[in-house]
Amino acid sequence: MKEVIYYSKPQEIAGHFYTGGKLENIEQSLAIETKNGLAIIAGCSHPAIKSIFTALSQFGKIYGITGGMHGFDHYQLLEG
Repeated sequence: MKEVIYYSKPQEIAGHFYTGGKLENIEQSLAIETKNGLAIIAGCSHPAIKSIFTALSQFGKIYGITGGMHGFDHYQLLEG
């Protein structure tokens, strides 16, 4: 049986893998460092994409995002 580990704040969890921590006590997102920048995997994005970007951008430039984006309409965040 594997152990489940919860992270309360943004941090590196393994080489080139980062968590945004538990945002707004709701959910976490994962960032993977690629040669082009951080690729983010979001759950439902209930804490808002801006909060997820803020938490994970400390680990590098955000390159892309995939996952749920409920109510997302801040497209300027995706402009590079």
